[in-house]
Amino acid sequence: MSAFLLALVGGGCAHKPAASDASAARAQFLAERAAPAAGAAVRGVGDIDADIAGKGGSFEARWGSQGESLVVIGYSGPVRVLDATLLADSIFVAIRPKEFGVAGVLGPADGFGVDGLRLLLRPWDFGAPWVREAIERAAADPVEGGWRLRGQGRTDAGDVTVVLDITPRGEPRRLEIARAGDPGRAAVVRYGALRGFAAGRYPRWVEWSREDARVRLDVREVAPLPDARLRLLPAASRDWRIVALDDPEGASMLGRLIGGEARKEKR
Repeated sequence: MSAFLLALVGGGCAHKPAASDASAARAQFLAERAAPAAGAAVRGVGDIDADIAGKGGSFEARWGSQGESLVVIGYSGPVRVLDATLLADSIFVAIRPKEFGVAGVLGPADGFGVDGLRLLLRPWDFGAPWVREAIERAAADPVEGGWRLRGQGRTDAGDVTVVLDITPRGEPRRLEIARAGDPGRAAVVRYGALRGFAAGRYPRWVEWSREDARVRLDVREVAPLPDARLRLLPAASRDWRIVALDDPEGASMLGRLIGGEARKEKR
């Protein structure tokens, strides 16, 4: 939607050895990025810079992640400007200065479905069974600086193609996911070099792009979530205007934020 403080303090400066072939690099990747600990409860802080349909902006993002749920709060200076939650398949996004938001239950027609959206919102966590299986079964081809893994997974939105570039040390460089048969509307994630944080190794930065949307997150910190407990956002005030996902205005807002046009097929 502070997953990153210097683990070099505890682990020294030694690098993992480079794998000699694609199988070894894949095994290293899966052991670190798709292990059960990859989905541990964490909180993070970073800086967002976004350009969506020609409109740019930046803010500080603070997030908490646990299991299938994610909470994000955005600040512009001292002002809280954004609230967002993904709880299982329920989503809520509010633009606080406008006292306007969208809420509802995501379905297969919303972009990549809830499975794909969860991967895009937490692109360093490949532990979901459908993602891990796609990578385990992926064909591997050499590319400059590493390997390209090309596979397919089954999500709530149907078959999704997963293309992942990793380094010889099994570190992610680029992720592309697209609905099968619709490669022209793929979402692409690029990763900076991994860095040690209090909660483990995470990319220094992540950049998402899809169609006319580009969003970059520069990670400042990631740490274990206190008490391993995700605290939910307070309910919106009664005088706010909250629309449903089925509402054209709500679908348009969500589509701009997550890339592509949510529920385009239904309008």
